Amino acid sequence: MNISLRKATIDDSPLIQKWWQDGKVMAAVGFPQGLAVSIEEVQQSLHYYEEVSGEFLLIIDEKGHPIGEFAYKPIEAKGATFDIKIGELSRQRQGYGKAALEKGMQRIAAQNRFNRIEITVNSTNEPALKLYEKVGFKQSGFLKDHWANQVGERCSTVVMVYELADADNGLNKSN
Repeated sequence: MNISLRKATIDDSPLIQKWWQDGKVMAAVGFPQGLAVSIEEVQQSLHYYEEVSGEFLLIIDEKGHPIGEFAYKPIEAKGATFDIKIGELSRQRQGYGKAALEKGMQRIAAQNRFNRIEITVNSTNEPALKLYEKVGFKQSGFLKDHWANQVGERCSTVVMVYELADADNGLNKSN
């Protein structure tokens, strides 16, 4: 799987807006009706990642088409967190998410300012949980029924961590 990541620009806002408004894309993260976001709100999100020393990147497939997003930012105590989505439904469940996750993690590790990557995952999002375990994340916590999704259903969260400090984490190799 040959994908790349490129910085999202203001010109990408309509595409990102389309993905965020799609309930099928957003259901796993608690928004089964999609997000009612304006272009301006998408642009504010892009600026936010720049302001907090993170990045908002687009996932590009082999043909040069944007198919999803990978955004990361620092969190407390030398950690980073991220958000990843394959926004093009026809590209889901084909390995693009794993390839993009690995490239994104390499990008985070290459900065040498983080010692761990942490992600919180809806406990019912089995594909994401399996993917994160497959690339080396370990469960570090479970928060039962601590939030409600867009339609009011109580949801639990799995907290997962990938330790960058591990000498053999494989992220320094080039793919």
